[in-house]
Amino acid sequence: MLEGNEKFRSDIDLVINTDNISLLESVLAPYSPHRTAFGGYRIGLRKWVVDLWPLQWTWAIRSGYVRGDSLSDLTKTTFFNWDAIVYEIGSGAIHFAPRYVDELKNRLLSINLAVNPNPEGTAIRALRMAVTSRHACRLSWLNMQRT
Repeated sequence: MLEGNEKFRSDIDLVINTDNISLLESVLAPYSPHRTAFGGYRIGLRKWVVDLWPLQWTWAIRSGYVRGDSLSDLTKTTFFNWDAIVYEIGSGAIHFAPRYVDELKNRLLSINLAVNPNPEGTAIRALRMAVTSRHACRLSWLNMQRT
């Protein structure tokens, strides 16, 4: 969002609220999905790599750190506050914390959910975001949730 579409270099995560895994797999079959290290499905499209997850399979929900009653709960599952936004395709609803827009405008990068399956990778990503961003960001560990 800060850098725009031209600078976007990450994958896209799509979460589907379904219990019908066989239907999901049949819909994805033409895209030759590969399983990710954390159990989701990865497909390659022209411009992006897309990871797809059933809601209950997302790491923080499956591990019991977040309840996962609805797609809006995904805002509680991300390590960084900047990633904690959810758009529901069906309803058009956008979910985010009350301080989300202000933190983004002020370039305040903080921890949303401290526990994660890849601490080394998230530390590297934090430093990369702080150093290489066209818009300098401030790192804040004050809002960290402890486990």
